[in-house]
Amino acid sequence: MKKMIVAMLVLGGVSAAHAGSLNVQGNVTVASNLTAGATVVKGSLTLTNTIAGSVAARAAIRFGPNTGENGIPCGVTFYQGLPEIPSLTMWGQAAHSTLIGGGVNNDAYRRFRVACGGTLQWGSGTTAADTWLYRAASNSLATAGTLSAGDAVFSGNVTVNGKLDLAGMIDPPSLLLDAVTRAKIARQSTREIAPEKRDGALLFFNVETKRLEVYLPREGGFYDLNGKLLEKIVPPTLVGQSITNYFLDSETGEVVPQVSYSVPRWQLKPGYRLVRETGKFEYVSHVGEETIIRPATKAEAVELRP
Repeated sequence: MKKMIVAMLVLGGVSAAHAGSLNVQGNVTVASNLTAGATVVKGSLTLTNTIAGSVAARAAIRFGPNTGENGIPCGVTFYQGLPEIPSLTMWGQAAHSTLIGGGVNNDAYRRFRVACGGTLQWGSGTTAADTWLYRAASNSLATAGTLSAGDAVFSGNVTVNGKLDLAGMIDPPSLLLDAVTRAKIARQSTREIAPEKRDGALLFFNVETKRLEVYLPREGGFYDLNGKLLEKIVPPTLVGQSITNYFLDSETGEVVPQVSYSVPRWQLKPGYRLVRETGKFEYVSHVGEETIIRPATKAEAVELRP
């Protein structure tokens, strides 16, 4: 059974279930409860009720195009009058289930997706999501890919598992150097310093001599801070390759090259992640719009890549 009403419908309270559908080409105002098998509204649907006795709680679902509470045009508006009550709450079957998704017409996959567990995912629309932002541990936000930003301010510690390449200067109030041997510095230089930068100098604290020393990678010489040669070795063979990236010089406005050095490192394979709270690996896969997460071994999850 189907009811068509081309007018305005005002309901004081409807509690009985209706198996049919209600199509309204006008306005619907509900002062209490509305139960229906299906409701299609081509106007506006406004719901009003009371919470905590006589406290008025304004709630509205508006289908657009219309104007929101702040005057900005929008398609659908959810409005809640009490700040402590969510305007919109959604639940799913599991943490990896899709809660919100969006994309462009004729896309094979959604370009943006929010999982019930809070993970944000982005993709091109032609393949499954490949960019993730998620909670890695307590008070920890992570991404498995590359995060680019303009200026960044950190109020805590920054840990880099690799070499930190800087195009400008560093300006710390103090600098802590680990106590290392000359052999380690020479070996590390083969993995971290590109051939184009091997004419520079590497400052380190020698654990054996208990003093600051300088290593010149090109010639294999160790010097003190006064320029006196302390030891000379045959420079170890380089194990990586140079990679040139470009950045915008903030002073000149020019695009300038920056050479970095790429060496094989143990990395997570695509689709795998390390759960920092447990130290365990997981594999994340997509079946249509559904995200499947299963435990994985270290042998499955990591590989040595340049």
